Order: sequence, then structure tokens, then C-alpha cells
Amino acid sequence: MQAEHDIMVHGIPNVPDANAILRQELDVHKNKLGPIKWLRMGTNRGFHKTIYAFLRYEDASVHEEAVTLLNRVGIPRTNIWFEINPRPTTTDHHRQEESVTPRVSRLIDELREEKRKLEQKTKELEQQRREADAAKQQASNARSELTENRRLMSDLHDRVNQLEVSKHQLQAQLNNSRDLVRDLLAEQEPRTWIPQSRNLSRLSTTTNEFVSVQLLARPTTHKNHRFSGGPCPVCLEHFENCPSIVSTQCGHLLCENCMFSYVRNSDRDVRERCPVCRAQLASNYYTRAIYN
Repeated sequence: MQAEHDIMVHGIPNVPDANAILRQELDVHKNKLGPIKWLRMGTNRGFHKTIYAFLRYEDASVHEEAVTLLNRVGIPRTNIWFEINPRPTTTDHHRQEESVTPRVSRLIDELREEKRKLEQKTKELEQQRREADAAKQQASNARSELTENRRLMSDLHDRVNQLEVSKHQLQAQLNNSRDLVRDLLAEQEPRTWIPQSRNLSRLSTTTNEFVSVQLLARPTTHKNHRFSGGPCPVCLEHFENCPSIVSTQCGHLLCENCMFSYVRNSDRDVRERCPVCRAQLASNYYTRAIYN
């Protein structure tokens, strides 16, 4: 290949995108000089205010005219000037000024792939971190809930203990009340039991044979007791207001008027049973209780 002389460009401001800015200014003269084949910046010297470049048009015969024209009109707001490179551009120099060699291109692709993998790995790590934070928050919530449940169980246990104490206290009070009632009833036990039949010789000793209702004495009209309990389960009158009180074999107390009316006015299968608990009555139905 025959060596060719390029145009050297001096005094280019050392700014970002200097190549693109310079190419834009040179394309203003594209109609006169033709298209640019390539424009390559020289070695970038970061501590210098200006750098240089190599310029070549598609038609190398216009280089002399281009240098004259460009030096005459200049590049606005710069001190850029042009000259023919005294040394011809060699083949090695041409390859050296190429923007990217195959090896560099392969390295760039490898770096881009490594960057992509790194970004993907970063996203995965970020997702794992978010999942770990969520799991940590769930564990913290579970610990808080467990602590609250333990507190509630402790409160419930204390409440159960309190109820047990109250139960024992109430049971003791109930026992005391029962003892008091038993003592009161013992003080008022009847001293005598008088059969309610007028003719004891006619009473049958068989529980299935009852005294005729005509043989039952009518209730007395005079009060013969000082018992203040009650009330009567039939008429609901307190016993202290009843002239006389009777007792069935099963132990239920009624006023004599109610029991007499019950026996006299009921059928046999009815009157032979207690009006309270329906238990079988004794052969003389009932006995009068006297409380002195």
C-alpha cells in the first residue's frame, strides 16, 4: 500500500466527545471537500488542555485545499489549526488508530457478559436478602405472639387458682350453712307423733291396704305447733300460719288442710302417692306432727 499524508489537527480542546464535536464542525464543509473517511484522536494526555488528531478525506487529493480552507475559516471558539502530516501514515499506524481491534472487542464482550452475570447475581442476592428480612420479621412476630400466649396462659392459670380458692371457700360456707340448718331443724324436731286415724284397731299393717278416707279425722282448727318453716308445697302458705302440719312417710311436710283435701278428693291411685314426689304413702296416708 502506498503511504499517504494525512491532515494533522492541533489544539483540540481536551473535553469529552471532542471527536464528535470536531467531526460536526468539519461536516459543514462537506459539499466542498467531500466526505471524511476517518478522524482519529491522538494519544489522550489527560493533564494537557489540548490534544491532536489525524484527519483523512475519502479523496486524499483535497488535503492541501482542506488545510488552506480550514485554517482560513477556523473552528469557532477554538485555536485549532491544520497542517499536512510530514510523515506519511503507515499501515501499522492505520491499524493502531482503529477504534477497536478484534481482541479488544472480544474482551469488551467478555466484560459485558461478566457485568450481566454480576448484575443478575446482585439481583438474586437482593431477593434473598428481602426474603431473609421477611423471614426474620415473621420469626419476630411469632416470638411476640408466643410471649403474648404465655402471658395469657399465666393469667389464665392464676385465674383458675383464684377460682379454686373461691370454690373451696364457697364449699366451706355451704357446709357451714348445712350444719346451721341441720342444727336449727334438730332444735325443732317434733316431740310426739299422733296417728291421724280415729280407730287405730282398724288400721292395716299391710302397706298396700289403706285406711278408708271416712276414718280420717278432720283437721283441727286450733294451732298445735310453733314451727315457722315452710312454705307448704301445695298452698304455698307458711307453716306458722297453718293450724296443723302433717308428714308423709317420704318425709315431706304439708299443712293438714291441704293433705286432707288431697286424700279425700283424689282417686285411689292418686291419693296413695305423695303429692310432692309421688312416692308410695303409708297405710294411714300421713301422720300429724306436733312441734312444741
